Amino acid sequence: MRVHGVPKAIALLWKDLPRVDGRNRWIAAIIGFLFGGLGLGLYFWSWKDFLYPILVLVLLLIGFDFILPVVGAAPAWFVGGIFAAGWGFARVSNS
Repeated sequence: MRVHGVPKAIALLWKDLPRVDGRNRWIAAIIGFLFGGLGLGLYFWSWKDFLYPILVLVLLLIGFDFILPVVGAAPAWFVGGIFAAGWGFARVSNS
């Protein structure tokens, strides 16, 4: 089941997050890309914004290790940074 084009599990996680007022979405995206969940957690002062992107990155690392063992973890770090940047941008945009 999808809610507004987003899987239900992600929509439930998103609904549980605290509001982030007074933050710049572009700064959140840059911090997310450069520092991942750690940077977002500090920027939003939310442990959930720290935990969720890091869990996705760990899952990506595991997936890339099984799927593409020759390439290694470098693409997963890049994809994790892109995900964290999108997470930060969307969090500020939708709050």
